[in-house]
Amino acid sequence: MFTKKSPHNKTHHIQGAFYKVLKADDLLKSDSHQRYLKHLMEETGLQEAEFDVFYRVLIERFVELVQTLPRERGGEFSSFLNQSLMRAMYALQVGRDVLDFRDDQLKAYTAFSLGLLADVGLLASGMRIFLANEETKVISTWFPYQHSMLHVKGAHYYCVRHIDEARPKRMASYLTALYAYRIMPEEGLRCIAEDSMLFGLWLQSFECSSDEGGVGGAILNLAKERLAHYMGEEALLLPIEGDPYFSDETSWAEECLEWLKEGLEDGSITMNEEDSLVHLTSEGVLLDPEIFLRFAERYNRSQEWRVLRQQFNYLGIVPLSGQDYKFSQYFGKQPGVVSGRKSHLYSRFYRRNRIQNSKQSKQKINKSLLITDSSLLLSQNKRKQLSKKVQVTLSERSLDQVMASLAGKQNLSTKPSNNFTKK
Repeated sequence: MFTKKSPHNKTHHIQGAFYKVLKADDLLKSDSHQRYLKHLMEETGLQEAEFDVFYRVLIERFVELVQTLPRERGGEFSSFLNQSLMRAMYALQVGRDVLDFRDDQLKAYTAFSLGLLADVGLLASGMRIFLANEETKVISTWFPYQHSMLHVKGAHYYCVRHIDEARPKRMASYLTALYAYRIMPEEGLRCIAEDSMLFGLWLQSFECSSDEGGVGGAILNLAKERLAHYMGEEALLLPIEGDPYFSDETSWAEECLEWLKEGLEDGSITMNEEDSLVHLTSEGVLLDPEIFLRFAERYNRSQEWRVLRQQFNYLGIVPLSGQDYKFSQYFGKQPGVVSGRKSHLYSRFYRRNRIQNSKQSKQKINKSLLITDSSLLLSQNKRKQLSKKVQVTLSERSLDQVMASLAGKQNLSTKPSNNFTKK
C-alpha cells in the first residue's frame, strides 16, 4: 500500500494529505445536498426536465471544478462548494422577492448564476494544488483555469500546499468571468446573452466589486448578508467528509519540508550566504543535498539522508518528480575556504565532481535540488533578494520557465543575468 487513511480530522483540509477527485454525483450525494436540490427546484417552479438543463448542469459543472477545496487556507472541507451554493440560493430569493424578479425565470436564473459564480476566480488562492495517480504519485500541478481535475488523465487524488501569495483582486475578477463562461450550460448562457441588458448586468457583476456592479452588485450584497447569517446558524449544507490519505513514501519528506519552511522564515536556516545550503535564484530555490543530512541527523538517521532526498523528489515540488531526479548544476562564484572550512556551496558529497578547465576558471560544479516554485518554501518577504553566491544560466530553461519569466518581464534577455550563469 502506498497510502493510509487517518481516522481523525475529516472536516478540515490537512496540508500535504491526498484527497480523492470526485464526480458530481459523489459530491452531491449527501442527504443535505439532495434536500438543497429539491428545495431549489421548488423555488424555481420549473419542471424537472427544465431544471436539469439550466440549474442541475450548472451546479454539477461547478462542483466538479471546485471539488472539496476549502474557501481559505486550512479552511473547512468543501467550504467553497457549500458557501457558493447557499449564496446562489439567497441570490435567487433576493432577485425574486426584493428586486421583483418573481415572474421572470430568466432574471431569476441570472441571479442564481451570479450568486454561484461570483468569486470562483478566488478558487485555490493562496494554495498550490497537485494531482496524483492511484498510488499518490504526483503527476502534475493543477490550475483551475485549465480544466476540471476530472479531465486530467490519470488524476485520482489532489493535494493542497499553502503559499504566501495573494491573488490580485483585478486578476480574480478576470478569472471569475473566464470560469463563468466555461461552467455555464450552453443553453443557459445563450438565453442570458440574447438579452443584451441582462447580459451586460451579468458581465458587469463579475468584473466589478459588489459596490460598483449595479443591480447585480446589489443582489450579491444582499445574498452575502444572508449568507453571513446562515453561517452563524445551523448549516443547511453539511461539510462533505473527506478521508485524508498520506503517502508512506513521503512522510519523512513532509516533515523535512515543514522544517525547512519554518527555519527559513525564522532565520535558523540561512539562505544566500557563502556557507548556506539554500539559495534563491531566478529559476527557483536551490537545496544543497547536505540540507537533507542536517535534517536526518536530527533523528539520528544520518546514514539514510539519500532516502530522504529521494522521498523529497516524490512530493511533486521538484521538476520531473516521481519519475526521475531533476538536479540543477550551478557554480559558486568564489571557490575556496570560508571561515577555515570549505563552503557548503561545494558540498562534501560532490567533491569529486568535474572542474571545468578553461572558461570557468576552476569553478566547482555542484548539483542542487531545484524547487522552481519558490512560494512553496518562502514567504513574500524572503523572496525579494536573489543569491549572489551561485550562478545559473538561461540556456537550459524549460518553456514553462521562460513563459513564467515573460509574465513578469516584458523584455526577456537571452543573456545570462549579472548573478547567474548555467552549465
